Amino acid sequence: MSFLSEEQKVEFRTVVGKLIHRVAGKMIAKADQDGDGKLSWDEAKMFGASEADKADFEATDFNKDGKIDQEELGKFLTEKALGMIKEKMPFVEE
Repeated sequence: MSFLSEEQKVEFRTVVGKLIHRVAGKMIAKADQDGDGKLSWDEAKMFGASEADKADFEATDFNKDGKIDQEELGKFLTEKALGMIKEKMPFVEE
């Protein structure tokens, strides 16, 4: 049983999403070497990604243009974060 109302659950997801999207923008800005506002695989590798991370990079590239923008990274990270929250604190989502 959840201690949050449906309205509170929506607000919680919205707040988490906004925070993560802001962080995603900062991550991309820090790693973006060519100034296009997107992260290429080569830039991701320079920022510390390894070949083991390539599947996640490709999964994050929702429009399949070979680059990740703030919206894509924010969406991917938000989905991951909400999944972890649901797993660790199921009472939030039940």
